Amino acid sequence: MSKLNLIVADDHPIFRDGICSVLRRQEFISKISQAGDGTEVIRLLELEHYDLVLLDIRMEPMNGFKTMEIIASRFKEVKVIALSMSSEDKYVREMINLGAVGYLLKNAGKKEIIQAIKSVVRGATYFRPMCRIQF
Repeated sequence: MSKLNLIVADDHPIFRDGICSVLRRQEFISKISQAGDGTEVIRLLELEHYDLVLLDIRMEPMNGFKTMEIIASRFKEVKVIALSMSSEDKYVREMINLGAVGYLLKNAGKKEIIQAIKSVVRGATYFRPMCRIQF
């Protein structure tokens, strides 16, 4: 696996910092940037190449759904794992329909986050076992 550049997007700085702290220790990650909302994600993607975005679905002013639409249309090579407090099927389905390749609940542990990232980078999908979506 080549080294990854990724963005952690969430409107809570303490949450972003926590995930980044865990991910910085991973040898397969080259660069981690942070974004507080979707507009920052798009700006970062316009400036340089990223392989993956961990994307909160509830942010202002641009939420994760709208951000996912833009990523899917303009940055097709970028993979997205949605982050949410909600396991409601409607949110999971909407992110899948928009192009997300993973969905994690925010209560996931560090091992699960790393497993999800490795899975999607290898071309698989990752949907937390608690998500009940049937394909």
